[in-house]
Amino acid sequence: MFTTIGLTMALAATGPGIAAPAQQVKFASIWEQPADNAALDDWYRRTHSREARQSVGQWLTGYVAFRGYDVPAQADLFNVVRYRLTEMSYASAAAAAEAQTAWQPLSPPPIDKVGFPDKTRIATIWVPVVPTEKYLPAFPKARATYLRWVFFMRYPPGVSLEAGEAWFTKVHAPEIAKTPGVRRFVCAKTIHPIKVASNWVRMCEVWFDDYAAWQAASATEPSRVTPPPWAKARPYLEYISIFTAPHPDMDFLHDGYRVP
Repeated sequence: MFTTIGLTMALAATGPGIAAPAQQVKFASIWEQPADNAALDDWYRRTHSREARQSVGQWLTGYVAFRGYDVPAQADLFNVVRYRLTEMSYASAAAAAEAQTAWQPLSPPPIDKVGFPDKTRIATIWVPVVPTEKYLPAFPKARATYLRWVFFMRYPPGVSLEAGEAWFTKVHAPEIAKTPGVRRFVCAKTIHPIKVASNWVRMCEVWFDDYAAWQAASATEPSRVTPPPWAKARPYLEYISIFTAPHPDMDFLHDGYRVP
């Protein structure tokens, strides 16, 4: 029987005398390709995900994809992509680095540049699996589902990392957390050094009840937030973002896929 004494001993074993486990990391990508989304999904399930598992599957602890919602054009102020967010998780940064040496050539997607000439965005970032900045970390539970707005962010050209971080972490993020309608707000800063301005600084996710709640928050943002020294009008940051459900619709390590 697992007694209270046993529980106390188990908790004690996690104290300072035991080495902390390595930090799990994930590769996250917000992306689209010049093709029909249904055709891309078929290629992604049948071909790409299988080839990825063949290359690095033995290192992966998670491999999931979230379908992007086709939100109204109003959201394009935040550089919205409407195809997918992919996350590939590893036990540690060392495991991830080792896995990157094992990649084999991958089959290309079924692109159609004539039919989809402007659908070519892709952005990537490496971050800890567990958020490092927990402004409003609790998972809401009142509803069956929520809208998750995920964004990668960096600072505009000419803005130093130090100045940008001072504004985002001390001013902007706390104001986001206090926004009416925000149910959850966490971020994870990149595990890699920021060497050039084009590097993404962090990945954030903000949860709302639905798109109408996000829309209401966005509409009132200019009157609620403190603008940074470098800009008076939105967007204050450089973004790439996507709207998804809280849970992935593709789990390549746990959901089988039968070819018809």
